[in-house]
Amino acid sequence: MPAEPGPGAVWTPAVDIYETADEFILTAELPGVESSGIDIKVVDNNLLLRGERRWDREANRESFQRVESGYGKFERSFRLSGGIDAGGITAELELGVLRVTLPKRRSTGYQIPVKTD
Repeated sequence: MPAEPGPGAVWTPAVDIYETADEFILTAELPGVESSGIDIKVVDNNLLLRGERRWDREANRESFQRVESGYGKFERSFRLSGGIDAGGITAELELGVLRVTLPKRRSTGYQIPVKTD
């Protein structure tokens, strides 16, 4: 019989991050994690991803022959190069894969006037 993960159990979901000309895209493998259990924040060009994959307490533990899936809390932090437009960030969870789209902040090309004497 496998041991049930303890309250302090930690696992690390697999993450891919890639960059396009206009945005950063992060995908994370989060099977069995509900969207309400995911916390995403951007602080100083750092993307923070937190959540928890809970052990199914209803499952008959005696019937398991092997448990290879990770359970417990997870926390990942990623430094992103360049500025992020925090107001345009989107996230979706589909079929156990989280996709976070982080648009890059655009320079407005602001013209600085030069005064004359």
